[in-house]
Amino acid sequence: MERINPLAKMLAILIAAVLLTFNHRILLNFLMFAGGMILILFFSQAEKKRLLKLLIPMLIVISALFMAGYLNSSQTMNMNYAIGTKHVENVVTSGPVYTGLQLSSRVLAYIGIGLLFALTTPPEDFIMSLMHQAHVKPKFSYGILAAFHLMPEIGEELEAARLAYRVQGISVGRLSLKPVFAALVNCIRWSENLAMAMESKGFDGDGARTFAREFHVHWYDVVFLILLPTLVLIGMNMLPV
Repeated sequence: MERINPLAKMLAILIAAVLLTFNHRILLNFLMFAGGMILILFFSQAEKKRLLKLLIPMLIVISALFMAGYLNSSQTMNMNYAIGTKHVENVVTSGPVYTGLQLSSRVLAYIGIGLLFALTTPPEDFIMSLMHQAHVKPKFSYGILAAFHLMPEIGEELEAARLAYRVQGISVGRLSLKPVFAALVNCIRWSENLAMAMESKGFDGDGARTFAREFHVHWYDVVFLILLPTLVLIGMNMLPV
């Protein structure tokens, strides 16, 4: 999966995600999740421990969504029985389990294809693909990449600001804006230093530049771009509801 062009991979997954918004088939949702997990586990170099760490909290959320759909469907069915409307037959046919699965499985499908992109696409490769295939200016692309790598530093800076307030005897909660403001001031300084460093290295967006790595679109990139949305369309029309 790492060999596929990142931009082509993103477009294929984005189109598939848009198509899934019009999908009401539980089996297709489970197949999308299973397909994503199979590609990650057997056809990529993604860290399996990282996948497990990401899946555990997500599966907890999925379970909560299932219970929400299950309980709400049960309440609706009881209300319809009491009122005696014609909708009772449809509710009984689908049932609370079906409603819970329909609600949770859609999110599960998004998780499968989302993790497929996140765990098999290094940020540097995605930025380089944007420059080479989408013709995004290097100044803008490297700025996004620099901001991405600075995100852990921002968290550490926020913790340092909270510690500085506690040393001064000032109590600040987790939702207090005082340490956030102090951290933002330092982030603005970092951005200015980063902008000057990029300009000093010639990242002005004008003129030709050479790259240590260049990304190209191959035949298997086109196949993946066409195949994934096509499979989703086939499943939407052929699989049972």
